[in-house]
Amino acid sequence: MVIPRDRHPKHAAFALRTWSPRVVAGMLILLAAVYVLGQKSSSSRQSGQDFRNTAPGVNYVGSETCRACHSAIYEKYSRTDMARATFAPDQLADLGWLTRPVDIFNAQHNLHYQIYARDAKVYQSEYSLDEQGKELFRHTEELAYVIGTGANGATPVVRRGNFLFEAPLSYYTATKSWDLSPNFEVRDMGFSLPITADCVGCHTGRMQPVLSVEGLFKDPPILDMGISCEKCHGPGQLHVKERLAGLPVSDKIDRSIVNPAKLQPWLADNICMSCHEGDIRALQPGKYDSDFRPGTPVDDSVAILKSPIDPRATQSPLLEHYYSMTLSGCYRRSGGKLGCQSCHDPHVQMAAVEAPQYFRGKCLGCHTEKSCTLDLQKRLALQPADACASCHMPKRPALTVSHAALTDHRIVRTPDEPYPDGAFRESLPGTGLIHVSAVPGKPDIVPGPLLLNAYRQEIIRSHLEYKDDYFSLLDRLSKSANEDPFVLSAMAQKAASDGDLPKAIDYARQVIDRGSGSVSDYLLLDIFLGRSGDLEGSIEVLKKGLSVAPYSNFLYENLAIRQLSSGHIDDGLETLRKGLELFPEDSALQKTKQQAAAQGLLH
Repeated sequence: MVIPRDRHPKHAAFALRTWSPRVVAGMLILLAAVYVLGQKSSSSRQSGQDFRNTAPGVNYVGSETCRACHSAIYEKYSRTDMARATFAPDQLADLGWLTRPVDIFNAQHNLHYQIYARDAKVYQSEYSLDEQGKELFRHTEELAYVIGTGANGATPVVRRGNFLFEAPLSYYTATKSWDLSPNFEVRDMGFSLPITADCVGCHTGRMQPVLSVEGLFKDPPILDMGISCEKCHGPGQLHVKERLAGLPVSDKIDRSIVNPAKLQPWLADNICMSCHEGDIRALQPGKYDSDFRPGTPVDDSVAILKSPIDPRATQSPLLEHYYSMTLSGCYRRSGGKLGCQSCHDPHVQMAAVEAPQYFRGKCLGCHTEKSCTLDLQKRLALQPADACASCHMPKRPALTVSHAALTDHRIVRTPDEPYPDGAFRESLPGTGLIHVSAVPGKPDIVPGPLLLNAYRQEIIRSHLEYKDDYFSLLDRLSKSANEDPFVLSAMAQKAASDGDLPKAIDYARQVIDRGSGSVSDYLLLDIFLGRSGDLEGSIEVLKKGLSVAPYSNFLYENLAIRQLSSGHIDDGLETLRKGLELFPEDSALQKTKQQAAAQGLLH
């Protein structure tokens, strides 16, 4: 959510900135536990697959438990990039990514960044120097995890309390170097950019998010580093319980655990889509990304939508692997049989020199040698030689991540092959959007709050053609007395833009009173209260926000200004001290301190 800037007319001196096992022991515990298991979920009945571990109440057990019986597959899979999608920072040296300290100066931010190892731990620092080379500040944090397979790169994560934050420097495979992390190219955010559960969830097997608060996790935040067995097969508790008890398998298929190869292709693809398709993602009301279970439609928890393709735009394949595949002639002529598993075996990763011929073999499962009209000698002269993917699935820049390229899954026959007509039209009637995660045979309807969220995401991405749709839908939802927190927040912002500040305050306060765990909701109410002159109310809201999110620099920034502006000088200076202790790089806190000094407020 983007929060507008605010300057209280009475206190213009302070500029306010806001922005938007052990295995055996584990098995014994499982056998001793009493659960109501085996109940069929509605999604399983709907899909006709009847894998019983999709039912609520079946718990995850971790990959080490799987390893006890499936050691061969486990060892093979452990060598894949997905199995290493999150790893410990001390592995950076083993990978050859951090063999010595790295120091980078960024002229745009006028800041220095360091990453280095010391005493078996790895750290990142951010610091600034004056004209004489004297250090003005230094902020150093120990790295807790590194997220990313290294196919394109990896981003370290720091842990502050039980909150996770993106570190300023990332490693980029293409350049074999460290550079600013995604999002830091625009502006420096120090160690204050939260890593949320949806991001961590797609790079780990099991995590422990506190779902009610953005960026907050239980201790430890991550239980299984890397994509685990249960990420694709679903929770294993029922399967382990029945196999250890020696219960017979009553069917040709063991339905105590999901086998993606036995799912309908579209439903198996939903497992991949849950992470590899990410244009516009909007949660179903009352749901979280972590509610998704393999073997059920991903749309039950999160709807994936996108705007029709603009033929004038340069498309990035980043996280749109599935949708791109559906646009291919291969997919459209397969009658729903082609899917991710047609070409990919998740348990195996070919070496770089083997991959071209491996995937060529997949192509020849449907096509023949004579299908390619390019002269054989010309194909053999290419690097890699005679590789179908080089021409038909080329690598393209990932526009939203620096130094990155991903395979375009649109399997074109020729480079100038046009998109199918459906790529330019809405599929969700009356919305202007394509419903990528729509469930076959199910009425294509999405809830109003979800659609409103999707429109908001498109508008933020400068797709202003959805502005009228957004406000029209918001008007309908407001008249129906909708109490979804996202809708209430949108109503608050609309009321403020219409000049009805009391109504804006009322809506924004309703969001907070419902127990919001989003920093932006507290900042929004603060702005409205500040505009109304209720600085004491603003101070109360910001303090409440800090009790929820104690590592938010924005809350510290605003609270210090509100306290100083309302005459609570000692409180304001203490907030500044605490804020700068946590965020010494924060330019807004630095500026407020300078203003306070200029006014003779510092003791």
